[in-house]
Amino acid sequence: MKRTGKKFIAGWLALAALATAADAPPGPAVELPPMVVEEAATLPPWLYVRAEDTEYLSRCKEATTRGYVEMRRSRMRWVRALFPEELLARSDVPRVTVLASQRIKSAANAEVIGEVLRVQDAARSGDGYVGARTAPNMMLTDADAIGVFAYIDESGFDRNQLTISSDYVRHLLVRRTPALPAWLIDGIMTVYNAVLFNETPITLAPLAWHSGEEVRALAKDAGAPRTLLPMGELLSGTGGAARHPLIARVQAALVVRWALDPRNGVRDAFWKFAAQSAVAPASEAMFQACLGFGYADWRDRLSDYLPVALREPLKLPMEKSAPPAALEIRQATPNEIARLRGEWERLAVPLVRGRHPDHAVRYLEQARRTLRRAHEAGDRDPRLLAALGLCELEAGEPAVAREFLDAAVAGGVVRPRAAYELARLRWGELVRGQPATRQHGAKEMAPVLAPLRAALDQAPLIAEAVELWADAWTRTTAAPTEADVARLVRGANHFIADPKVCLRVARALGRHGKKAEAAELLGAGFLHARDDATRAQFAQMFAALKMPARQP
Repeated sequence: MKRTGKKFIAGWLALAALATAADAPPGPAVELPPMVVEEAATLPPWLYVRAEDTEYLSRCKEATTRGYVEMRRSRMRWVRALFPEELLARSDVPRVTVLASQRIKSAANAEVIGEVLRVQDAARSGDGYVGARTAPNMMLTDADAIGVFAYIDESGFDRNQLTISSDYVRHLLVRRTPALPAWLIDGIMTVYNAVLFNETPITLAPLAWHSGEEVRALAKDAGAPRTLLPMGELLSGTGGAARHPLIARVQAALVVRWALDPRNGVRDAFWKFAAQSAVAPASEAMFQACLGFGYADWRDRLSDYLPVALREPLKLPMEKSAPPAALEIRQATPNEIARLRGEWERLAVPLVRGRHPDHAVRYLEQARRTLRRAHEAGDRDPRLLAALGLCELEAGEPAVAREFLDAAVAGGVVRPRAAYELARLRWGELVRGQPATRQHGAKEMAPVLAPLRAALDQAPLIAEAVELWADAWTRTTAAPTEADVARLVRGANHFIADPKVCLRVARALGRHGKKAEAAELLGAGFLHARDDATRAQFAQMFAALKMPARQP
């Protein structure tokens, strides 16, 4: 149950430069997250702005900060104009973005880099490192948080040269639940990478195909031969799609582009099919119900569309929308500085521990120092307390973390991971030293279930929270309410392709006599089973449901 805290992803800046930045040092390098500059009277004040789903902490000029935020807001409108909101991950936790001017790069960065170089002595001369640097832009995530750090060259800042990075868009697709199929993610990302952000309306460059020979032949003759996989193989990832991943990827891009083109009149129907294919494996019957024709006809239509996609850019007009709310940029409060800086510093710790463990302690100490300074000054904001608790978990101090998480959840913090981690710690205390068959009463289980309810009612939904919720109901004599049963079913449906989640929830439902719900869930989960061992587990669970219920 501990893998949630380790799901940290490093990526490039969520708002990336269109123009290429200065060349990186040649060869492999130790790439470390930027470190935030310490407070000093000579530095400009931190600025704060909240815009839609993001909190910004900036040490750039107000004009630079405004330009950055406005451009990100504008570019996200482009993303949502291309792809339905329903296909993107949802989060109730605001994203954190820290902006710093390159004029005031932290001396701590140079100190860390120097230390990295010093420890690369002769004993490690064969490890392939030839340099070290802090990344100028980086995105870090964990189970419910996203942090972005960007150094900005204010002397040459041009907001029109920024766009939402591919890493960030992929993150929104990959973290979506129920999980989108791989062919759809590949198709969307290939299309997104073809967007010409310097042009309006939204313009896609002509499709890049897997065969230059086919492109040249089709340019001369639209009836020339072209290679297209059977649609069933493309969508299932089997057969030719498994043997020829490049063909599968570009054909998936052709599918998405075809769906986006207004001339084909299939956009809404296709996105409906795409969403359904996340709940159950795509089938021809599902496709026909959404679009009105079968796979063979679909392949023929794609074949006819291919020469057009290769030849022409695709221009997609945007619907008019209400102007966004005016930005309020003001000086950041001490709470905002500590909370947002500390959150970024906390997110950096696992990455550094994995890439260069010698320096993880430096990042951890800085995160704890930033957060604790505010707490010691009397700040009891539940969001700060949650960050402190998660930071102490990174430090290997669960008892200290428990105190902060208790206070944060009691204060109503909206942090699914904080609520889950508190429940996990309480669960560990409850079952420690107890046999796995021991049943617990309602009073014993209440401290575990209460924070889990909060976690399951917030976004993003965390798979481990659903698993713990199922385990708790499996081992309690208390009867779940209809709302609690609904949380079990909803949680499993969000992770229907994960047999661990599905089987554990089905076991909990069966334990409390909800056999019809358990059987329906197992039937849906079985469709995603990919090997005989997993199918056997589902069969055993089905058989167990038919047995007479044991009395509590």
